[in-house]
Amino acid sequence: MDSSRIMVGRMTDICIINTDKFYRNDPDYFRIYDKSNGFTGSECLDNGIIRDQKGRFWILTSGKAIILDPRRLRPNMNPPVAMVTDIEYETDSLAWKSLRIPDLFYNRQGKEIRIKNKQKNLKFRFTGLSATNPEKIEFQHRLVGIENIWSDRDPEREVEYKNLKPGNYVFQLKAINADGVESKEVYGLNFVIVPGFYQTWFFRITVTFLSALFLMVATWWYTRFNIRKKQEQLRMRNELWRLQMNSVIRQFDPHFMFNVVSSVGSLVMKGEKETSYNYIVKLSGLLRTMLADNTTLVRTVAEEIDFVKRYCELQKLRFRDRLRYTIDVNQNVNLQRLIPKMTIQTFVENSIKHGIENKIEGGFIKVKINEINNSLEIIVIDDGVGREKAESISKGGSGYGLKTIKSIFDFTNRMNRTRANIDVIDLKDERDIACGTEIRISIPDDYVFESVQA
Repeated sequence: MDSSRIMVGRMTDICIINTDKFYRNDPDYFRIYDKSNGFTGSECLDNGIIRDQKGRFWILTSGKAIILDPRRLRPNMNPPVAMVTDIEYETDSLAWKSLRIPDLFYNRQGKEIRIKNKQKNLKFRFTGLSATNPEKIEFQHRLVGIENIWSDRDPEREVEYKNLKPGNYVFQLKAINADGVESKEVYGLNFVIVPGFYQTWFFRITVTFLSALFLMVATWWYTRFNIRKKQEQLRMRNELWRLQMNSVIRQFDPHFMFNVVSSVGSLVMKGEKETSYNYIVKLSGLLRTMLADNTTLVRTVAEEIDFVKRYCELQKLRFRDRLRYTIDVNQNVNLQRLIPKMTIQTFVENSIKHGIENKIEGGFIKVKINEINNSLEIIVIDDGVGREKAESISKGGSGYGLKTIKSIFDFTNRMNRTRANIDVIDLKDERDIACGTEIRISIPDDYVFESVQA
């Protein structure tokens, strides 16, 4: 066309390129003329553009020739008008639904539009008004509040914004016509995303206050819990010391020691040196066991059985044939398992004192130890006079043994999920006359006594 413009014929339009603008990287370096500009041809022919003497261009197309007079090509200097036609929000089903806001055109920079918090995904639809080529209008937009720069020019007439936070926004829009003329005024639409209740300052302050209150209460409760826990630990430690002292005192039963020493003295006086020596050895072994370790309340089943045997042998020195006993230990019993000291001996001693001693002809004591139903079962049976008659003729006693054993089991039951039990059964014959006592001790396999060791 001239030194700075090139005309290119295309299928349904012609394109005039401004080379000066092109080399300056100006986005408006070309202009397209089609039906909207009066170009009615189609399929421009190769080498089909001819310039006549009047400076007009003849453009040969399929079926017709079109005359273009460059002197009559004037840019449209009337600025287009931009406006928002609708605002839509995304529903839970991911469909878009109109907010149906009236008079959006007249609301520009006017009254603030309030939008619910759940409608935070928005789509703005807009258009541009121009008397010439309105379909070639391009747009730039920005959302003041999250965007500071304008978008690139784009003919698209909608834009989406997702996950808008509560707050104030201004959607700004401007239109640019085909000749690069921008809107005289920027269209602005004020709106606010209303915060949900949980996003309000009142809610936040309330939650902060309640959280602080909860933290204070939790701290107070935790402090109280620790104090009570330490008090309970101190109480249990004191209880442990008391039980240990009772265990030590219980082992040195003065009546038993007096009877044994007196019996050994009688043997010496009778000249039964070998027998008296054997009993002195048994007594020394018993004393060695009693004095070996007074810092713990437990010993193995094997050690307890050996202790009971020594004790019964020394008692036979006094009762002779009036006292008979057996100790039956099943092969399935773990002899290294820990049980409280004197557990078996205390009940054997009780059977001798209150059952056998009160019976002229004496009696029989049977100790059975077995593993049944995931528990260690210890049974002590005597054929003495029974508890009721024994109480009526009792000469009194400290009762340290039974009290200590029961206290130990009560103490350790609080430390275990399962419970150890001690059952006392009064035995009677077919005439319903008392004929002895049976003690059953059941200790679950998962029961532990290690926690009562010092």
